[in-house]
Amino acid sequence: PRLSSTGQLACADCHVPAQSYAGATLGKTATGKDNLRRAPTLVNLAWHEGLAWDGRFGSFAELIGPHAQGQLGLDLAAAVTRIAEVPGYRAHFARAGGASAATVGKALEAFVMTRYAGAAPWDRVERAPDAPADLKAGYLLFTTRAQCAVCHQPQHYTDHRYHRLGLVKSPDEGRGKTDPKQQGAFKTPTLRGAAQREGFFHDASATTLEGAVDFHLAGGTGQGADPSVIDPALRKVNLSPKEREQLIAFVRALTDLTVPPPAKPALP
Repeated sequence: PRLSSTGQLACADCHVPAQSYAGATLGKTATGKDNLRRAPTLVNLAWHEGLAWDGRFGSFAELIGPHAQGQLGLDLAAAVTRIAEVPGYRAHFARAGGASAATVGKALEAFVMTRYAGAAPWDRVERAPDAPADLKAGYLLFTTRAQCAVCHQPQHYTDHRYHRLGLVKSPDEGRGKTDPKQQGAFKTPTLRGAAQREGFFHDASATTLEGAVDFHLAGGTGQGADPSVIDPALRKVNLSPKEREQLIAFVRALTDLTVPPPAKPALP
């Protein structure tokens, strides 16, 4: 929390470790401003070329300065001046190359870029001849009739691209900030760790994994969007109740729920 202007807001308050380092709601900045987007998951970012929902940052070094200023309300250099006065942090800075905004940025990058999500139940049985029948059926639906794998491609379960889902309740130009041809498009989030999350889509308009799946199966028309603005890859899919259960079971199997969330560290 010392990174914020109020001393009350930490990165982990929005990128919640127990929720796959993602946010459940839009939340507020340290200055009390409402956010337009939910905090995306931080897992497996090491394989991403563009960061943030609209991918406008090409590296963590590009992202961290504006992000800290916008969300935490404090320039990193100013935060370092204050944090370096704490004896415990002073020792950490000395070992890491000195008290500077660059050191803080590199430390945060080292942590964020090593938040991995893998070794999930599906990974353990994917090629096993005795894999649970419902999981195998869910995977088959995922990769064929349900069309999920068009965008959520194995093994990362994202295509690292940008798509328009017809989410119109909170107007947002999305990828249009950097590419006018992709107005309203947002990065495909990875489904790894999805079963731990409590908010879905960039605007947090779905609060359960089942709700997010149902939105996709309905063809993205749940918010009354003009079909012409919705990605053609997102179309209505009719599944039986049993098939829907199998599909959701498969998506849940992309999360290892046996690993406890990381304990909150004792700060210097």
